[in-house]
Amino acid sequence: MNYLSHYYYDWEKDDPNYILGCLFPDLTSNFKRKLKILPKDFEPTQAPLLNINSALKTGIQRHFYLDKIFHTSSFFDQHTQDFKTILLELNLESINKYYYFYAHILLELVLDRILLQQYPQLVDDFYTTLAKIDQSIIKQFFQTFGWEKHYKGFEKHFQLFQTRQFLRDYQNDQFLVGALNHVHKRINPKEIAQSDLQKIAKQLMAFEQKLLPLDFDKLMK
Repeated sequence: MNYLSHYYYDWEKDDPNYILGCLFPDLTSNFKRKLKILPKDFEPTQAPLLNINSALKTGIQRHFYLDKIFHTSSFFDQHTQDFKTILLELNLESINKYYYFYAHILLELVLDRILLQQYPQLVDDFYTTLAKIDQSIIKQFFQTFGWEKHYKGFEKHFQLFQTRQFLRDYQNDQFLVGALNHVHKRINPKEIAQSDLQKIAKQLMAFEQKLLPLDFDKLMK
């Protein structure tokens, strides 16, 4: 699940530090791949030993709980396979393997895009909530996990994440395929060819139609 999807399921929660936890595993790994928060560190027997903010801790546990439900659901498997089929039919030049992976990423991006369309207020509340977090709990977390040398870099990354507010741009086809390309570059130094990105962009409506109508409240049940 992507940022807005995680936020949607706890939209009513009035605790910015908890909401940060719901997003935190993705925020840290997107900053640096090696800064990966592992589910095993937040299992009931391990989590009480961690010297981090309790609301942040609970949010992180919630993140892994929702990810597990989503990634093991029939919805996820069916639509990832559907998206994979569409990608294969495009005869892409710069993507010749890992189609399920790219379909997975596209599914999560398109779900956030649909949330933007169905709940316009969601993204406003998302960024308003992030602006209220206690920055000191991030530093405490990095110290607890021995990531101190990465804290300043992450702090700048997170500030940019909040000020740039790029999730609003998911409505733009070119930006959305650019987000796919950004994920691609984390596993491949060469960018996806522009011709391939345009082919994918032209199919975004088809990707959306595969998902609609969509009731997000029933999705995780």
